[in-house]
This record gives sequence, structure tokens and C-alpha cells, in this order.
Amino acid sequence: MIATFITEHCSISALCYGVKKSAKNIGSDLNITAKLSIIVDGGKSELYRLHESLIIKDYSILHNNLETSLIISYVKEVILYISQGSMSDECLILMEKTLDAMLLYVEKNCSGLINILMRAFEIKALSICGIAPAFKRCSICQTTESQNWYYIFDIATVICKNCYQNDRKYKTLYSQNITKETLDIIRQLKHSPLIKIVENIENYKHYSKDIDKDIRYITMSRLTDYIGHSIKSLAVIDSILL
Repeated sequence: MIATFITEHCSISALCYGVKKSAKNIGSDLNITAKLSIIVDGGKSELYRLHESLIIKDYSILHNNLETSLIISYVKEVILYISQGSMSDECLILMEKTLDAMLLYVEKNCSGLINILMRAFEIKALSICGIAPAFKRCSICQTTESQNWYYIFDIATVICKNCYQNDRKYKTLYSQNITKETLDIIRQLKHSPLIKIVENIENYKHYSKDIDKDIRYITMSRLTDYIGHSIKSLAVIDSILL
């Protein structure tokens, strides 16, 4: 269980329960079960006494669902890697927002569309690291409208088909052709809160395996380059859910 609270000195603290030793190279495993609201009593010392606690969100249901339990392991691993051992407020917020979105996902019985949440989480994780690709417009002519685009891996940006064909130097770089539909979805996932994506999950009914494959290839190339190696829990997800 992870709970964040603000003391009378306005410092944010965190409580973790269920931390157990692990042989994994990512460190201890956090078994997240609930979000709590905590009220503490404090005196002149730095020690505080728990006065009252209230469960705001119960995440235990996520561990009873095979799909979401696997995704939680993946989310925790990515968060631990990008935080580099020092959990920032941004990482904690992303963790909380992801758990809330998955909780609604289960409540709405949105089975089969979990990949959308995974890709959105990855894009937002890249933003926290400061390495999110530039998807807004063509990096050369600045257009936002094109039926076909190319993602250039070396510079982590997109260029329209016209600029790609007219500039020879980009043809020598490692690139991936993506459709307008794929780029539109990437932009939506980047700018939409995770909970809103689930609330409007019906808008992604056209989300195909090909679109997911293209987005995943982009996000994972950036994440693994930043982390320095592959993500183990993703291989487990692939072997069980795919």
C-alpha cells in the first residue's frame, strides 16, 4: 500500500506496506493495495503519530485480474527504472493516475483494450524523463496535416511524407512509416489524462494491432535506450496475454 500525505510543515511523505526482499535487479517489490488519506499528530520532534486513516481507493481488485495484475508489475518496473531509485512526485502521480485508470478499466469491463493504457502510460513516462518524441508537427515544414508520416528514430521526431521524399539526408536515417490515424492516436494519448482515456474508451474501437505495434515500437525504443536494457515484465506480458 502506498499513501502520500502532507504534514503541517507541508512536506510530502510516503508510506509503503508489503515491501519484500527480492532477487530482482530492480530492487524490492511494492505490493500496492490501497490509497489512503492520513491525518497525523506531531509535536516538536520530527516524529509523527498516526491519528486517523481512511481508504480512498482499494486497488486489491487489480491483483485479482490477470490482465491488470501483469500490467501493474510492468508499470512498477518502468517507474522504478525511470525514477532511478529516487521516487519523484511526478513518478508517484503517474503511478497513482495509472492505477486509478486501471481500476475504472476493470469496473467498466473493458477487456481486450489494455494495450491502449499501456501505450499512454509509456508516452507519459517518456515525458517525465524529458525524452518524449516530438509528434505535434513536421519538424521541417511545420505542417500538422499529412496522410503519411515518418518517425525518425535518431532525432525522435516526425516529418511529413513530402519532406521525407524531398530531403535525401532523412532517407539515410533509421525511420518508420506511420499513418495519419496512428499519429492522431499518439497525440490523443499524449495529451489526454489516463482516466479520460478509459472513460472514452469507445472512441478507440478502431485501435488495431498494427497501430499498437507501431506505437509500441516507438515508445519502447525510447524507453529501452534511456534505461539501457529491456524490460523483463513486458516479456512476461507478451508470453501470457498475446
